[in-house]
Amino acid sequence: MRPAGRTNKKWRKLPAILALLVYNGAHRWCIPNEFLALVDADEALYPWLLNFRFPVVDLGLIPDRKLSKNAQLRAGLSALKYGTRDPESQMAALDQILDALVEAPQLLLPVLLYLLTTFHYLNEEQVRQAVHRIKPEEEYDMMSQFAREIISKAKPEWVQLVRQEGEQIGEQRGEQRGEQKGEAKMLTRQLQLRFGSVPDWASEKIAKAELSSLEVWSLRIFDAKSLEDIFSDKP
Repeated sequence: MRPAGRTNKKWRKLPAILALLVYNGAHRWCIPNEFLALVDADEALYPWLLNFRFPVVDLGLIPDRKLSKNAQLRAGLSALKYGTRDPESQMAALDQILDALVEAPQLLLPVLLYLLTTFHYLNEEQVRQAVHRIKPEEEYDMMSQFAREIISKAKPEWVQLVRQEGEQIGEQRGEQRGEQKGEAKMLTRQLQLRFGSVPDWASEKIAKAELSSLEVWSLRIFDAKSLEDIFSDKP
């Protein structure tokens, strides 16, 4: 008796699927590239277990200039390659990663976020210079987002960054209300990043607030569990 699939006119073959492993470890890949060799199972089960061979791309064996001719791939693969290297090697490779990002600016945010979590010596000033070089028009928004990411990963030295950005933007744009308006705009941006859209009642409260209140609310943004906690009258 023929299998049902062979007589079904609607039957189609599955598309080919190729498993590819991209390895960015600090040491050379030395594990078998056969799936079953990686499975912890009794040999008696082997006939019923899935097995296949897969190619391994060891980024450490590929010279930087040959990672890819495509700028997007080159930027991403370079960041991956050096994400597990020693700090000195990481900083030596930073310029070439940024050069690739100049040609692929759409990857600036995800690549820099990855570098911030893997490049041990990367600091706020270097990140600012990178953003200004590649996407100067988005410097304020990106630096605010980076600050939130780093704060969430227990690096308190970045806590003041968002507030500083708000003050600088206020001065640069010559806002009529000066520091107070800049603080209000910065607080609104923080609330959007933390809680999403800002309701009308909160926007009205910010617009009418004194500078001292705005500063207190800005400091609460990092510990508050809800929007209401920001504006609470409790100290």
